[in-house]
Amino acid sequence: MINKISYVLVFMLFICAGFIACTDDDKVKITEFTLTLTEPEDLNVTSISDLHVTFKNVNTGKQTTNTMTGTTGKITLNEGLYNITVEGKMNYIVDEKTVEGQVKGYKESVNLVGTTSADNIKLFLFNSKADFVIPARIRTGPSVCATASR
Repeated sequence: MINKISYVLVFMLFICAGFIACTDDDKVKITEFTLTLTEPEDLNVTSISDLHVTFKNVNTGKQTTNTMTGTTGKITLNEGLYNITVEGKMNYIVDEKTVEGQVKGYKESVNLVGTTSADNIKLFLFNSKADFVIPARIRTGPSVCATASR
């Protein structure tokens, strides 16, 4: 009789544990992220525009793209580890002339935790037309043409 009661109690304990384990703990926490962009220090920047920011969640691979109008922007994202890429246009002054260039920025492993989070990315001037090619001829010895004679 005691064996039957202990089996029933153990069975009821497992059922209760199953209900407790199935509580809703899969809720994804949301973070309001503030991104601040720093202009290149060595340039006289007049304006930055057409900024496109891509947030790639390292764990899930999901990408979220956002546009920014200034050097500070806010976005709501799921908590996690992100790689952030920034691309846009920048006007700057060189020799009293306004020049338009492409600007980029990148930061890896930004951990978004909590209800609010913030980070800074330094921008740099990017020249997509600059090809870095080093032509080289390599000779490993004298160029000798020898013929065998008998």
